[in-house]
Amino acid sequence: MIIAKLVKYDSPLYRKISGQLRFFDFFFLSAPTSFFPVWVFVLAGISAASAVAAPELYWVKQFSWRTILLFIGITLTTGAAFIRYGLENREVENVNQKPAVWKTTAMKSATVKNLIRVSVLTGLSLILAVAIYTSAITNQWIHVFVVFWGGLTFFGWGILYNHPSFRWSAKPLLGMTVNGLVAFSLFMFGWNYISDHLTLGFVGSVPYVLNFLALTVLTTIPDTEEDQQTGKQTFAIRFGHRATLWWGVIFISSSAVTGYFLGDAVISTASIVSVPFFVVALVFSRIDHVIRAIRYPLLVLAIFICVRYPWFFIALAVTYFLFKVYYYFRFNVDYPTFHAAHD
Repeated sequence: MIIAKLVKYDSPLYRKISGQLRFFDFFFLSAPTSFFPVWVFVLAGISAASAVAAPELYWVKQFSWRTILLFIGITLTTGAAFIRYGLENREVENVNQKPAVWKTTAMKSATVKNLIRVSVLTGLSLILAVAIYTSAITNQWIHVFVVFWGGLTFFGWGILYNHPSFRWSAKPLLGMTVNGLVAFSLFMFGWNYISDHLTLGFVGSVPYVLNFLALTVLTTIPDTEEDQQTGKQTFAIRFGHRATLWWGVIFISSSAVTGYFLGDAVISTASIVSVPFFVVALVFSRIDHVIRAIRYPLLVLAIFICVRYPWFFIALAVTYFLFKVYYYFRFNVDYPTFHAAHD
């Protein structure tokens, strides 16, 4: 990492910057690196709906504050769900460095819960405002349903997946079900923002949901040891790593096939390119191959979407770099990263 060579760990400048970045700890309670799949699948819905209306869609360069506000709204909404997950698992060590942030905060649980409420209410209110404005200028009030998809996303990840009354994250099939529900909601969130043909969106979402399930089912493998210690029964624990990898291959292959027959060049091509990552992970069964099969297919899908929306690549690149700077100066870790090799 270049920044690590320019500013050495524990140097006076490093400590100074680390102290200044402490102010952002509360924001990183929401595990903002988890926003990448949220943004990708919302824009996937926007892209798919726009392509139906204009099949020749390519290289959209227009800048829309309305769309930016919509993304801020879904970011706040899903961020609330991620904060809840961190709150319920704040003592659990895992691979994504979230516990490191939680260990630095002095916030009481009651304060964090208030933060969750404020975040989700602000996010949904912003989404509703954008939806109403969009409906008014298009005279198609079905766009107001965008707020429903945002709320359904929070209900899936913030309630069913994380709330102590449900804890579907600790149950293999229910955990996969809620991830599928969230993928569907995120896609429809983007689709409904553009299109009033919801039925077409339901059909068009299928390959994207399958793609998302391929990624999320594999995420249960790297956390197996920690999940066993906390008593979770995730998909990888319940069915084993081999079966989990097989399901990953099935999901990503099905995504490619359904995307092809639906005429969606973005998801079909992205999934076809991603299949080898899953096959390699299945054949060699090494953890670094599994991590690549989790990280790279999302990047592949993002790149294909960026062909239509180049400004999205800029947004991803900037946030990726800023997140790396924060984690380096606060915790001396290279995160997020596409480096998958383990010692």
